[in-house]
Amino acid sequence: MRVLHNAFDYSRLGLVVGKQVGGAVERNRAKRLIREAVNIRALAPGWDLVVIARPGIRGAKCQDVERELLQLLSKAGVVCQGREAGNRVDSGVPEDHL
Repeated sequence: MRVLHNAFDYSRLGLVVGKQVGGAVERNRAKRLIREAVNIRALAPGWDLVVIARPGIRGAKCQDVERELLQLLSKAGVVCQGREAGNRVDSGVPEDHL
């Protein structure tokens, strides 16, 4: 995972899932697992994240991916803690920034 501070009041997520992970079905499953595990609403605002999937994700369960990403996000300091995380509103990304 790569993390970089941005100048926006929201965070963005990028995914890199190469063919080493498997065919299209396995790559799409990996992307779904990562998106669900990151849960963009729980991130502190102002970060760009790029998650790079490795071949080990193929047999991983959702809970395993979630646990691993939470550890990485906490280590990087981009997860909202305590009351702040519960009060976050999913405002989405403005369309002009897509």
